[in-house]
Amino acid sequence: ASQVETSESSMDIHDASRRGEFTSLAGDYTVVVNSDEKSWSLFSIDKVVADRDIFASGARSVEALATTKTDPDANPLVTLKSKWEGETKVEIGLDTHESKLQVDMALLDLLQRIYAQWVLSSKETSDGNSNVEISHFQEGKDSFRVEISDSNGAAKLFDGLVSDSQSTEWVEMVTGTGEVLGQLPRKLVHTFNILHRGIGLFV
Repeated sequence: ASQVETSESSMDIHDASRRGEFTSLAGDYTVVVNSDEKSWSLFSIDKVVADRDIFASGARSVEALATTKTDPDANPLVTLKSKWEGETKVEIGLDTHESKLQVDMALLDLLQRIYAQWVLSSKETSDGNSNVEISHFQEGKDSFRVEISDSNGAAKLFDGLVSDSQSTEWVEMVTGTGEVLGQLPRKLVHTFNILHRGIGLFV
């Protein structure tokens, strides 16, 4: 299994004002966002902070969020990538770097749907990103395919996961600095522990 080194020589840590600019959190994983390659890579939070004396799970997640660049020789557990065919069709794929994939497929299924939104948001097409066909991998099933347009937005991507998209409350998955990556139904945010924007009220 690959080990993620976390020494200062192999990791770039942003100053406090920029911590988490290129990272998010999902489940037990740090999601490293690569805008140049248009990819997301998942690393185990436990491995990212393995050499640090941090024991509280929340503190470990915050520290992992501050990690923005991994050792180039360290492989993520899985990488989400996209491939465009023309301007109206994109295929979402998974590159696994372990002999046995250890990431929950339900989490990967969810992340692919959010990742697809991020890919679309960074792709300008001649028709304004309307009627784009998306396909992504599902273990043991045919690829999930959906056509989305400006009128149905993210909701169409979650057909089958939510019963009524009209009454669903949508929440944004964000990076550590608040950059929006995509939307998902609120009920899935806490199920899969997705980093999201929220408001807390103390009385």
